[in-house]
Amino acid sequence: MELTETHKKAIKALAKADARPTQQMLHMILMEGFNWIFNEVCEMNRPYRGWPDEWKEIEEQLDKEYDEAMNLYGSNPQITSSSPKTIRDQKRKEEGKK
Repeated sequence: MELTETHKKAIKALAKADARPTQQMLHMILMEGFNWIFNEVCEMNRPYRGWPDEWKEIEEQLDKEYDEAMNLYGSNPQITSSSPKTIRDQKRKEEGKK
């Protein structure tokens, strides 16, 4: 497995924001995935020191890379319908309706 520059940037930013060594953050991400380390439905919903200023940009780039990777596999609904990005987008739409 090879990490992209965006992955490396995200891991370093999250590690710094959560006051952890980069290697530990990498291990956590490999075990749980980017979208499950900090999410709205668990007790750890943000890094210890808060989200890094550059996180919005990193997250957009990760989403773009994810979309490009999924395009390689076609539009298989089994792959994309339950993806963390799709779930997150749906949750944001629902929050906007409230």
